[in-house]
Amino acid sequence: MDPLSALGVAASVIQFIQFGASLVSKSHQLYNHGHLQSNIDCEGAVLRLNGLINDVKISLGDFNALGRLSENSKALKNICERCATLANDLLRRLDALRIDDKQKHRKWKSFRQAIKSICSKDAVDSLAQELAQCRDELNTHLLLAIKEKADMLHLGHEKIMSTLAWDTNRTIQMLIETRDILQSELASQASRMILSNSELQTESQTAMLRALGNAQDIEILLLQSLRFPAIDHRHIEIPEAHCKTFRWILDESFDQPYEWSNFVQWLKSGKGLYWISGKAGSGKSTLMRFIFDHKDTRSHLQDWAQGFDLEIAGFFFWNSGTLEQRSQSGLLRSLLYQVLCRRPDLVREVFPDEWSQQSSIMSNHGQCSSVTWSLHALKSAFKRWVALAPISTRLCFFIDGLDEYEGDHEEMCDFFTEISASARFPIKLCVSSRPWVVFDVTLKGVPGLKLQDLTYSDIQAYVRDTLECHPRMALLTKAEPQHAVNLVNEIVAKASGVFLWVALVVKSLLNGLMNRDGIDILQQRLRALPPDLDALFSYMLRHIDPIYKEQACRLFQVHRILSSHQFFLARQTNSSWHDESFVNPLELQLAAEATLSRVKSERYKMMDPESLPESYEILDVHLKTRCQGLLELHHLGTTYEAIELWELGEPATATVSYLHRTVGDFLATETAQCFFSSNVGPEFDPMLSILLSFVIRVKRAVCISCDGRVQTLCNENMWSSIVEALKMVRLIPDEYSTLCFEGLNQLCEATFQEWDFTYGTLESCQALPLRATKQQHKSDDDHRQMWNRSFLGEAVTQGCQHYVERTIAQDPSILADESKIPLLLYSFRLGNTIEPEMIILLLKLGANPNHLWFGNSPWQHALTLMHSTATDEEAENQRYIVLKTMLEYGASPYTTCTHNHLLWQGNEQIGTALSHTVYDVIIDAFQTQLPEQTSELLAVYSDQRDKARKVRLSKIAKSNGLTTSTERSVASDYLGKRTRRKR
Repeated sequence: MDPLSALGVAASVIQFIQFGASLVSKSHQLYNHGHLQSNIDCEGAVLRLNGLINDVKISLGDFNALGRLSENSKALKNICERCATLANDLLRRLDALRIDDKQKHRKWKSFRQAIKSICSKDAVDSLAQELAQCRDELNTHLLLAIKEKADMLHLGHEKIMSTLAWDTNRTIQMLIETRDILQSELASQASRMILSNSELQTESQTAMLRALGNAQDIEILLLQSLRFPAIDHRHIEIPEAHCKTFRWILDESFDQPYEWSNFVQWLKSGKGLYWISGKAGSGKSTLMRFIFDHKDTRSHLQDWAQGFDLEIAGFFFWNSGTLEQRSQSGLLRSLLYQVLCRRPDLVREVFPDEWSQQSSIMSNHGQCSSVTWSLHALKSAFKRWVALAPISTRLCFFIDGLDEYEGDHEEMCDFFTEISASARFPIKLCVSSRPWVVFDVTLKGVPGLKLQDLTYSDIQAYVRDTLECHPRMALLTKAEPQHAVNLVNEIVAKASGVFLWVALVVKSLLNGLMNRDGIDILQQRLRALPPDLDALFSYMLRHIDPIYKEQACRLFQVHRILSSHQFFLARQTNSSWHDESFVNPLELQLAAEATLSRVKSERYKMMDPESLPESYEILDVHLKTRCQGLLELHHLGTTYEAIELWELGEPATATVSYLHRTVGDFLATETAQCFFSSNVGPEFDPMLSILLSFVIRVKRAVCISCDGRVQTLCNENMWSSIVEALKMVRLIPDEYSTLCFEGLNQLCEATFQEWDFTYGTLESCQALPLRATKQQHKSDDDHRQMWNRSFLGEAVTQGCQHYVERTIAQDPSILADESKIPLLLYSFRLGNTIEPEMIILLLKLGANPNHLWFGNSPWQHALTLMHSTATDEEAENQRYIVLKTMLEYGASPYTTCTHNHLLWQGNEQIGTALSHTVYDVIIDAFQTQLPEQTSELLAVYSDQRDKARKVRLSKIAKSNGLTTSTERSVASDYLGKRTRRKR
């Protein structure tokens, strides 16, 4: 029998036995006790018994259909059969209990009656015992059936699991193999896709990164091109305000009897311009720096901005500074730089043309080029920035020193008025200047103040603090308090609001205190000082210690030249930064001390760089004691400005400048110049002293570049110094020509005694570095081919006519020496302007224009230069004079330009030319601009050809023995016909 079927039969049997036992138990209870615990429907019981019997029969039928049975299953079958018999017996007994349907309580009464009448106590007990025995046997065999089923299930489970494990392992293995194949294929496809995408992405990303990088490079370039190295120099150099001064300007409650516009109220709610005017030396720049740097200024402007974007920028004009520091272009560059550094995203739109140009150059050449700014371009850019800036912008500019601006003041005021009117957002401008008429007219009616009217308490505080710091003054104040107060009040009253005057007077009084002056002597000192600045400066010069006067005058005059625009132009520096007012302390010191006798006696000794600080300290003391403090030494320190200005060579650590602009103005007056002339010897000239100082530099091996840097010692830097010295010769007055000649001889001697110039040759005229004897002086460029470093040749290049003339007069053989580069060649060095005076001088002294040097002559270089480059009318006139003079002095009319020379138009190469005759050069170079001079040149050219033909005829006649005039005439006719056929 199937175990599951056996279990079903067993369950049915158990249900039957339990029910039968219950019925018998109840019947037994009725027999013993005579009553029932529950009302049982007999009919229902019989029906349920019938149902159980039927289930047993069905189960037995299932057993018979199973076939062969186990021993345990057979036992179960027997028990089922016995149960069926008992069921039939009980059914018969119950059927006998049926009563008439009409009898009351027929079921229970009939059942009790049947039990009592049919079943005796023994029969009931026997039936109960038999049913209990069936139950026990059934339980036992049921447990055995369950065990058999469990064993069968276990065996089946093991078989199923074994089969399943094999199938599973096989499936897993197949899946793994399939996975590996798929992974390999997917990896291969992914690699191909990644490689393909990578190439596309790399190319795309590279192009994108390149474009972004180029854009960033252009953005940085344009911003850097706006910034000029001295952009913050003036701001830094302005003295900081005394600790107790100018605070009133940012105090809204400050009140004065003088009429003025409250500055804080203007910052918070005002609009347009605010004008700070004041006398020279009244402290305008110091006040502007105080305002610009103070945190309260921004705080008050934030109230005006009311949460919008506040932009603040400033500029400090300086008349003694670089071109950018005193021009409108410098102003606009500075302001644009400040605002665009905070909004670099606007650079491209503010400078569309420059951006496009640089982008094109970057695409073609891989790098940007330098940017040069015109005033027109800067104005347009500034207007574009105002138009592009967000409407939420609130802008405030602080511009100091309008009177120091070098240009049309009215035009600049109109420009900013136009900007303010056209802007979509509010703009404020705070400006300062002297009270010139142009500003009184242009700025009439705008809010402002007159500084000298409002600084009484500031000057009083400054005088008290400065004097009372001196121990001697503290004692005098304690002894004579009222007199001390009167002294301070007298200074303040006499100052008339001019802070510079106060500073100089207080300095004089401090000197008196050091000399143990009493209050009465201090008052005498004060009353002796003029109240006017120029008169005060003159007084200070007159009261220089007599033993120091000559040295002081030398320092003043040399400084004036070194800081002059004329000297700046003479240097013609190519440096990206050169502050005209910057004066290197060492340069000033050497020049002020240089005399002809001193340079002759100066010994050769290399200067120790570590001695520079000591030299500066000595000069600082001399400026204070000899120059009354009107010249000051300023230490640059390690500020950003110092780092930027001196990236190469030894960094500059100090500069010498005027105490105030008014000092420079005074020293240029006739009064000051007369004072200087009367206190220096007749052999002194500041330019001559500067020239002589170069001899000392060579002997001490000191290299100071033309922009003021103390350079690294090498031959190239040294030669640059020598060239600079020769440039200075033009500025020396003719009356000092003899001293100048001796000084240049000393420089030449020192140069060639200290340095060894390798003799070199070169067909093209290029200036390259010299080679020094000492190995430590060599630079990387020292091994290139080079021009011969000729001192006299460089003197020719720089136009030192007196020196060249006297040198050749002493040794005329110089011009005939064919082993050296012809001096005329130095006049035609590429990049140099042709100067007729030097060329005419050399020709008069006997220079040969046809002197060949490596296959070419000075005459050919001249023709090539004139034919290859175009110039303006003035330069063409000079070239005309040179060409005409050289022809007149024997330049060959039969020569040609050098072969395959380049043709230039401005800075652009436009082609290459073949060799051209003198006639071609005259026509090509002069006929368009100088038609009349061209005719004259052709006439001279024709005359020279005739002369040359006669000379050639004479030589031919002599070589062929033709002595008579007839024979020479025939030869002449023949030569002329042959020449015409060639032409």
